[in-house]
Amino acid sequence: MREHTVGEVMTRTVVTTTPGTPAQEVALLFGLHRIGAVPVLDDEDRVVGVVS
Repeated sequence: MREHTVGEVMTRTVVTTTPGTPAQEVALLFGLHRIGAVPVLDDEDRVVGVVS
């Protein structure tokens, strides 16, 4: 069985959110974009967490 690289399976367009985004909105992003996690960015676009 062939192993895949991260580059082959990662999302190309990253969907992000902010700490102030309502949880219900993040849940909608999961379904809309068919993803299981989103990075949470601060005001300077630094990753401060991940919601999954």
